[in-house]
Amino acid sequence: FGLFIFKNQYNWRHRYQFCTSDARRQIDDGLWTYRPNAHLNLAAVYGFPFGTPWLEYNCELETNQFGLTKTNSSRRDSYDLLVLGDSFTEGQGGCPWLTTESTANLGFSVLNGGLHGTGLVEFANMEGYLAARTEIRDVLILAISNDFFRAPDSSWIEKAKPCLVGGLCDERNLWWSFDGEFTRANLERVGRDRVAQRYEADAPSAKLLSLSEQLAWHSMSARLISTYIRLGVKRVASQSKNEENEAKFESNMAALQSLREKFPHLRLVLIPQRDEVGLLGGKNRKTRLVESRLGADNIPYERCELSTSDFMFIDGHPNRKGYDKLWRCAFEGYAPGAAKRSTASVENGSPRLARRG
Repeated sequence: FGLFIFKNQYNWRHRYQFCTSDARRQIDDGLWTYRPNAHLNLAAVYGFPFGTPWLEYNCELETNQFGLTKTNSSRRDSYDLLVLGDSFTEGQGGCPWLTTESTANLGFSVLNGGLHGTGLVEFANMEGYLAARTEIRDVLILAISNDFFRAPDSSWIEKAKPCLVGGLCDERNLWWSFDGEFTRANLERVGRDRVAQRYEADAPSAKLLSLSEQLAWHSMSARLISTYIRLGVKRVASQSKNEENEAKFESNMAALQSLREKFPHLRLVLIPQRDEVGLLGGKNRKTRLVESRLGADNIPYERCELSTSDFMFIDGHPNRKGYDKLWRCAFEGYAPGAAKRSTASVENGSPRLARRG
């Protein structure tokens, strides 16, 4: 039970992400991609100011002419299916899963439009960007509930360019460029450097607080207390923040409706997040809001059910096993342009896919 708390109450503040230098490009204010036709590395190291950082994942990414993950159909005048999504579709954590190899025998062409940190508005922006350059015949959306509450923003790429390109980073950067070889030893070494940089200006009391937080990861009671504190803070969130989230939600729902109007056979698959699975898991507030609104608007959707063992040890992304399940949710029994598909539960390790609406 203590291990469950440890794995589910991860803290993003202690994640240090590294990528190949100059890996991203800004298209406009609401759209970005990776560098086209490139071989890139993406990695995440977790660490505290005390102790040894550890490498959580280290992935390679091949991009196509659009700056997106390369699939079975790199250069075509048309694509049977565009898959839109966030980091779960891109494949952070367990590494890219919707790739040239995994789509080779599907029998139809697939374009992977997944990019981390994006939401439904950016999904629609991506579809528009690609539709101006190639024909898209059908769309599949793989989404977590957070995607319905995100605002399109690619300005962070230009703002962080000194770090993303030149390596001139500070403690505020979420991604750091790294031009060395992406080995465990190298990444854990630069991870130690970044931990030191982030906490260099901290007072001793701040470091002790972080140490107590680190020790609390191993204490079930402390994690439960911390959870209740965070829930209490959320309950007293300002009205302006609630209004901001409501505006984001409406914008993302409008983007979904516009895609459905353009693609009558569009499929929407909802994916649970780590805090929604396992013994103490359950649909979080955002997921309940999203499903309620989808039902009220008569928008059909499916759920791809994952379990605790389908996620990384600390990071909130699926592992390879989880992404294998996601692949089956997306493609087993599916043909582009089909209005209906089989959603029967499958035993022996296959995910449970339920259709709603």
